[in-house]
Amino acid sequence: MNYSIYKLRFLAPVHFGKNQLSDSEYTLCSDTVFSALCMEAVRMESDILSNLLQLADSGNLQISDAFPYIGEKLFLPKPHVFIEHGKEENSSIIKKAFKKLKYITIDDFENYLKGSFDVLNAAQMSQLGVSGLKVSASVRNEEGETMPYEVGTYSFNEGCGLNLIIGFGSDEAKTLIDSLLEQLQHSGLGGKRSSGYGRFSFDELEPDEWLTSRLVGEAEKYMLLNTALPKESELEDALLFADYSLIKRSGFVSSSSYSDSWQRKKDLIMFKSGSCFEKRFEGDVFDVSNESGTHPVYRYGKPMFMRIC
Repeated sequence: MNYSIYKLRFLAPVHFGKNQLSDSEYTLCSDTVFSALCMEAVRMESDILSNLLQLADSGNLQISDAFPYIGEKLFLPKPHVFIEHGKEENSSIIKKAFKKLKYITIDDFENYLKGSFDVLNAAQMSQLGVSGLKVSASVRNEEGETMPYEVGTYSFNEGCGLNLIIGFGSDEAKTLIDSLLEQLQHSGLGGKRSSGYGRFSFDELEPDEWLTSRLVGEAEKYMLLNTALPKESELEDALLFADYSLIKRSGFVSSSSYSDSWQRKKDLIMFKSGSCFEKRFEGDVFDVSNESGTHPVYRYGKPMFMRIC
């Protein structure tokens, strides 16, 4: 497997859905990225979507969550595993700092795993960007009356954005993803794209040797770099000695040909990035369509693991 890092520079505010329309996250789960790639594939040649699904299902394509970057600092999720950080960790200030910590730079990750991480001088997400609210109005009845509503947005600061780690098991996978990202940057990521949100440009980087070496090989414990879910037959083994957090993944189907009305996808409870396991699992690309839809709807649940010990 070969890996590339794609640094996404957002040219407009983003709306990454949370619980309410007025909320917005500053990161994206891998299943959302994959769904956006599927939508671009549908707009291209008829066999592009089937090729994308085959590459993902066979494991020849791996996609991480979209993690923050600030300047040259690329971040990874904090692992869900206990690590002793010395006597100073008993300080209430340091305890609060570790509890608040969500992401760690790649450069600091080794020190974190060794217990020598300086949490008080770590890069803060407050440097990444700012949240906001945009007030819009929609027509609600035949008389043309309008009703205001608020859309949560996030605007990245200059030199900040999100990075994707993507693994390719073949040249075909690399070529396909590059072409889809070229199209997707104009369509945008996240919600409210018809209003111009989520448009981006991107640069491709080669991961450093430290990260590349940890994305391959056997280990005593692995950390998820994306939102993933084992197959039902894998779940019991995956849970053995695992430390994890869960996230509910839901939402509406974006395809206009799926149904005459808005339809919800089936909900899935998945493992969040940062969850740690002793047993690897293969996961799957799950069909989350419902009975009233006209075609399958896919949610990406294949894992990207990183060795942590």
